[in-house]
Amino acid sequence: MEVLQPKDYTLAEVEARIISIKDQLDLLKPITPELRFSFISDKIDEAIVDGNTKKAKELVNMLDREALRGGYQEIKKTTNKGKGRKVFSVETEGSDGTRSIISSKLDIERVAGQTIGERYRLAYSAPIMSHNKLLSDVGFSGDGPAVESILRGEYCYPEDIDPYTQLLMLETAVLFSSLGEQGIEDWVYSHDFQQFWLHACERTESSKSQLHFGHYMSAAHDNEITELHVASLNTIRETGVAPDRWRNSVTVLLEKVFGVRLITKLRAICLLEADFNWLNKLIFAHRLEVHCRLHNLTPQEQFAKSKSCCEEASLIKNLATDGGRILHNSSAITSNDFDQCYDRGCAPISGLAARAHGVSRQSTRLMLQTM
Repeated sequence: MEVLQPKDYTLAEVEARIISIKDQLDLLKPITPELRFSFISDKIDEAIVDGNTKKAKELVNMLDREALRGGYQEIKKTTNKGKGRKVFSVETEGSDGTRSIISSKLDIERVAGQTIGERYRLAYSAPIMSHNKLLSDVGFSGDGPAVESILRGEYCYPEDIDPYTQLLMLETAVLFSSLGEQGIEDWVYSHDFQQFWLHACERTESSKSQLHFGHYMSAAHDNEITELHVASLNTIRETGVAPDRWRNSVTVLLEKVFGVRLITKLRAICLLEADFNWLNKLIFAHRLEVHCRLHNLTPQEQFAKSKSCCEEASLIKNLATDGGRILHNSSAITSNDFDQCYDRGCAPISGLAARAHGVSRQSTRLMLQTM
């Protein structure tokens, strides 16, 4: 199909071609898997003819992964609970137990704001938040004047400190001493930007400012535009001054249990700006995980990591229980639901933990203060 320059189209022609292309895509959608398999198979044959065995092997592995993923998706559709949907009406429960349905936009926003506001303030129940001296020493973002002495094990703790809070802070000193002076590199490079955004999913929802995933995916195709974005992120990270748009987000309410719309049982997902979210993932997820793996800081029983799957966790669980029975050791396995644990995340302790893992003061402060 010949594609003309945008300036050669009229507005009516553009709208007509958009409708035509959508109709063609709808016709091809039922046979999309077969077309993709045929296309990749042809690419494998071309690679073999050209003698590029490495590329051929990568394409074969890609088809195997997609086939395996497709098989698991069919199993999940059959065995898993129904997925939660976006919420267009909510239920509230009165003091007498009676429930009422709210469907107007303004009322939903009012009720959701009250409920989520209470949920987001649960972190203030942490003992450190009510201890004025300790909070001022650690700082709300884990960047207070006493953080360095805490990490080096030289801090003199107040006598009235909560014992469990003190244990947590003592553990950060142990962790920090095992790393020495080796911190996590938080400088952003062009290849980091392009490696992620060239393979991102454009349908991912984010960004109240409407600078969505497609914006950065398009920028990643051009080296100069990529360098501009990278320079902007590095400037923000070094100065610690976040753009105003980073402080605005969209909260989406989803059903935890299919069909349950009670406001206290809904999952609140906070959609951040796409570039801010990616910067946090790069430093606090990817690089932090690699850093912990290199220094053997990740416990063997921790399976919430890359290149790990649920089958490994199930196998280890079975081996542990079998070993306990063979050796006649008393043991138990429990399934615990830590209610609203993410909402109870305390910024001072989170910042201190990040610093103990080697994250720089600038990156920790930027993330926590912006959030």
